[in-house]
Amino acid sequence: MLQQLVIKWNVCAGKYRLYPGAVLLGSTGIMFFSIIPGVGGGINSGVAAHATAYFLLSLFLGLYLRERRSLQPALLGALLAGLYGAAVECVQYYIPYRMFDPVDCLVNFAAAFTGAVPVYFFIYKRWI
Repeated sequence: MLQQLVIKWNVCAGKYRLYPGAVLLGSTGIMFFSIIPGVGGGINSGVAAHATAYFLLSLFLGLYLRERRSLQPALLGALLAGLYGAAVECVQYYIPYRMFDPVDCLVNFAAAFTGAVPVYFFIYKRWI
């Protein structure tokens, strides 16, 4: 059942080119929420926010790279998402009301590599 749903989603996403839009929207959203001051009691910071954002970015980036016929799309997507997270943390160093936190970099990389797990199953276990 889940496999059929994933296959249908991938066919639809490939047909309408949804993966590039998801990657662009996700990376823009991450940058936006990383440079604005904390909202809602810090809802745009913390482990849960970082983990969710970079998990999804890695997932969609890996699927986009698979669509582009890249080598090792799951690993490359996770690496690029983690490096993007490190770059965002470096940008925060220069913003007065934000701060660079090495723990956030670790959480970003951990979430990005966790996001590569579903991509691995989708691609190498022939779910898509």
